[in-house]
Amino acid sequence: MTTSTGVPAAEPGAPSASRATRSAGPVSHSAGRVNQKARTRAAIVRAVQDLARDGAEITMPSVARAALVSEATAYRYFPDLVSLLLESDVGVWPDPAEALAPVAGSDDPVERVGYAADAWLFYVKGGGAWMNVRYGQALVTGGITGFTQTVTDTRSGFTAGAGIEYGLTENFSARLEYDFYDFGTQTYNQFVQTPISIKSDMHAVTFGLNYRFNWAGGRPY
Repeated sequence: MTTSTGVPAAEPGAPSASRATRSAGPVSHSAGRVNQKARTRAAIVRAVQDLARDGAEITMPSVARAALVSEATAYRYFPDLVSLLLESDVGVWPDPAEALAPVAGSDDPVERVGYAADAWLFYVKGGGAWMNVRYGQALVTGGITGFTQTVTDTRSGFTAGAGIEYGLTENFSARLEYDFYDFGTQTYNQFVQTPISIKSDMHAVTFGLNYRFNWAGGRPY
């Protein structure tokens, strides 16, 4: 007597059920690792925000302790404290126009608006900018310079930037700042070969050491 198991034979070339089950494993494992990395990164960023809110000192060791990770793990996600602080501020900073609204009617050419967390000061700035320029044009004929024309001008535009300042002591603080300057495009008709249009903009990163005459004493901020 012949008995039938009731299981249909697999078609040639069709994957078996056991193969399909095994192939799903690596995909799930990879997704789990990605999710774990995202959770670790978010925990490190959240630790910075919690420390800032509590007015505590923000260093890589203190952030690692608050995030319940090793200091080496924190450095794997963020190469330095500045990059970590910048990411922790994403979504916290208001829109530049909103941030500068309280000083919109100020007579000062450049205003700075920020918030302080213990000895740290995070700020944005914006306003007018001016620069004095001197442009020259040398006329060369047959390899010989005939004469040179020069034009001097005062260009006007705007500046926008952001920075971080840290109170080292009661009077000293260190500052790291980025600024962008845009002076637009200016056309000059004074040259022999006219018109000449010159577009001017500039990126600047500065580091500063400040001293405050804090006659009343107290904390840096």
